[in-house]
Order: sequence, then structure tokens, then C-alpha cells
Amino acid sequence: MNDPINHDHPDALLPWYANGTLTDEERAQVAAHLERCEQCREELRFLTGLRQAVKQVADVPAFPELGLKRLMREIDTETLTSRSATRRMAWWQPSLAAAAVVIVIQGVLLLNLWQGGDDAGMRLAGEARPAAVVVQIQFDAAAREEEIRALLRSLDARFVDGPSAVGLYRIELSGITPGDNGALARVLSALREQQAIVRHVAAE
Repeated sequence: MNDPINHDHPDALLPWYANGTLTDEERAQVAAHLERCEQCREELRFLTGLRQAVKQVADVPAFPELGLKRLMREIDTETLTSRSATRRMAWWQPSLAAAAVVIVIQGVLLLNLWQGGDDAGMRLAGEARPAAVVVQIQFDAAAREEEIRALLRSLDARFVDGPSAVGLYRIELSGITPGDNGALARVLSALREQQAIVRHVAAE
């Protein structure tokens, strides 16, 4: 990523710094900026609060919709607290707010799916896997957990990594034999038709 940090504040990278998904170089650059910028430290505290809300919602896996409503209430509380404490500051930007919400929403979806075990199409990251077809996918922020779950099941797919700093996940397509380009093309085409759930998908 070329020149990833804004000249004044690393707005675009702060959510991913809080999420722990930056490269070592990007993380070092953001950390150096945080040492001298109280505004960004305040924003990082806000983002950290959102991540704590995600973890709390994960304690209610049987009721994902109720958990999401609870999470959104906590987001509202965190936002009001942050804004009231920093009303005089002009550094709150829509792009940063949107990135923070993406982290929270996708984090909830991933945590709920992870807790669902094999039935949800998940596999432990450290578990040995045979050679398989893997694609990169980005879900729409408005996609519901049950929609993502059903989509993964229909494809015999499993999460293997993600999200990246730009919100991409890697999923393994267990039903496709490596080298079967025709089958892969059909699956990619089917995924691209799911525009209400899938924002982007591509083969690795």
C-alpha cells in the first residue's frame, strides 16, 4: 500500500490497527503517530470500545439478532460518549466511522459463525487442510448472518482467514477439485449474482 497514512492523521488505518490486521510496517507507522497525537489516541479508545462490544455480543451465540441489536445500542452509547468528549475536534470523518462499523458488523458475523462450528462452515485456523480451492470474498455490510451461513452451506464452503484490512475473507470451496476451472468459474458466477450478500469475490 503506497502512502497509507494521511499527512495529518492515519484515519483510514486506525480501525485496522484496533483490529490487529495491519502489516508490521503500517502498524509501526500508526504507533509512532499515536505517540504524539491525543486525538487519534481518543479515537483508538473509541474503536477499542466497539471491539469490546463485539466480544460481549459473542457471549450470546444462540440469539444473533438480539445480540446485534444489543451491539448497536452499545455503538450508540460509545459514539455519544466519544462525540460529547471531543465535540470541539474536527477529526471525526465519515470514512472512519464507516470503517469502524464494517469492523463491528463483520466481526459479529464472523464470531457467530465461528461459534457455530462445522455446521456454520468454520474450521480452526491451525487445523491441517488438504489442497483446496480458496477464493477471496467481501460481504455486504447489510448481509444477515443467516444469509451468509446459508450461502456457505450451499457451496460446501468454510472460512479459512480474514477479515483483511480491506474487509476480505478467504473461504475454502470443499466441493471443488483443485484444477477444475470450469466448476470454479460457475461458483464465482453464482456468487456474483448474490449482490445483496456478496460485494466482491475473486479466485486467488
